[in-house]
Amino acid sequence: MMRSSVLSWSPAGSGRLRSDMAAAPYTRPDLGRERPAGRTRPAGHRTATTGSRALATGTSDEVRRAMEVAWYRALSMLDPELLRPERPRPLKRVEFERLIDAGVFEDERVELLYGQLVAMSPQSELHILVTAAITKFLVRQLGDDYLVLPHSGLSSWRLSRPEPDVSVVPPRGWRDPITDALLVVEVADSSLRKDKELKLPLYAQAGIPCYWLVDLEQLVVEVYTQPDRRRYRRVVVKKHRDVVRAPGLPRVAVPVAKILPER
Repeated sequence: MMRSSVLSWSPAGSGRLRSDMAAAPYTRPDLGRERPAGRTRPAGHRTATTGSRALATGTSDEVRRAMEVAWYRALSMLDPELLRPERPRPLKRVEFERLIDAGVFEDERVELLYGQLVAMSPQSELHILVTAAITKFLVRQLGDDYLVLPHSGLSSWRLSRPEPDVSVVPPRGWRDPITDALLVVEVADSSLRKDKELKLPLYAQAGIPCYWLVDLEQLVVEVYTQPDRRRYRRVVVKKHRDVVRAPGLPRVAVPVAKILPER
């Protein structure tokens, strides 16, 4: 039985505390009083009691249901604003490449743009054929002096790893990162806005001398040259009867009529 203890000073000069132990037992102030009419226990208390009883005596299904009820009730009491991060942390390119090496994205086509994972648009039949035609011409014209890479990620940025449809790079070792593309090609239908507003500034920032944007809607090729920070200072639109070239690659001369259908 708990006994109340009262502390008081001892006679003057002693400097000690004296404990007077009261003999009367402690009683709760509200014990014996009637509960006011209409007063009930909180709903959460009833749920916790019910859940505890199920955990103690119920079957595995009852235990699971009780735990789910308690879990969802607890979630419903949380403020969603507290769960939302103040600012999502961008994914770094090196982290993204580790995830690729671990096979995380085997069943997905994604690329890293400005620290965010971006799903790549499904390729239409026209997209596939145009990409194949461009690749064939570049391989034939450049020979063994350069590598023509379809759908290969570029590693020139800390928070981005775009994957152009075609890129031309100098020969390199087996494990060297691809950072020095001389030409990148994007074949765009539904991805046109992304290729213009997100990827173009990245390619210019990396100093890539030439960027071909093949517009499958208008059936033209936009040729961007003279990179300046996050933009290209010169753009020329090539139509069906024109020939597309690339500065720094004098052997490249691709007739638009050979890579795009006529309007």
